[in-house]
Amino acid sequence: MTFATGQGWQEAVLSVTDLDRWAHDLGILGGWEITHRGAADQRLLNHWRLPQGASAEEMVLVSPDRDERWLRLIKFAGVKQHATRASAQPWDTGGLFSLLTHTQDIEATYATALGLGWGSFNEIDVMTFEGNSQPNVVLRAPDGVAFGCYQFTDRPGLPPKTKFGPPFTSQQMVRDLAAAQSFYEQALGCSASYVGETRLKINQFGMPQNYAGWVPKKVALMEETKAHWGRLELVEWLVFKGRDVSAKAAAPNIGPLALRWGTAAIDPSMASVEVDLAPFGPMRLAALRSPDGAVIELVAAN
Repeated sequence: MTFATGQGWQEAVLSVTDLDRWAHDLGILGGWEITHRGAADQRLLNHWRLPQGASAEEMVLVSPDRDERWLRLIKFAGVKQHATRASAQPWDTGGLFSLLTHTQDIEATYATALGLGWGSFNEIDVMTFEGNSQPNVVLRAPDGVAFGCYQFTDRPGLPPKTKFGPPFTSQQMVRDLAAAQSFYEQALGCSASYVGETRLKINQFGMPQNYAGWVPKKVALMEETKAHWGRLELVEWLVFKGRDVSAKAAAPNIGPLALRWGTAAIDPSMASVEVDLAPFGPMRLAALRSPDGAVIELVAAN
């Protein structure tokens, strides 16, 4: 595990209500292991402008399939919280909607997730996109966190026995695709590997069935590097107009908090803080916020 430059985001930060449950569930689903557990650095909480008296415990979990992408779970205490996306629909914009992951047996993964008390927006279906077909289901995990789970049959380089692998893409529901795309191009140097309008027949988001196949969405796949990992999928719904939860998409609220992105150095003009980011040691951190409230935290070694 290490933060690297030019690799897109590597760490997804989730605000959760029960660290033990998350460790248990991800252990059962995919053999994920705890690599760090302890108190979050108070300097980070101050940087997030949390009130005096707030504290947090954090846990870092890593998939045995790949240690280059990991999850950091944070449980806050001593501060009032709201749920960011626990009641949100997929077409509600703001913050981070889901993390995309992969499995070699989607039926088994789905059954295991349901047995753990997780849910989904719809049943498993097969998504056909740009000539490729993959079984897919969007899982509803605790705390308003969603995982888009895919069974890839044509993706080279994936471990052959993946049960529930590390996230490779973060999906965001946006109000204006062009504005969101411009932000990631200018702020992070990303480029679009795909931009277009889709009318997928698959109904993985649980819309009324009579809308499936004709409701259009604008989609942009943004990446810093030409690779399967560390990407962003931006989605603008064109028919369904939901509410916007951008204002809630920040610490200490419950749900997806941030994507952390390795960089060689932090621009001196940006507000930044030195924190002990275990298990990596001292790091300098600065935050960017997308037009839809998604938090991107830049991380550089001191």
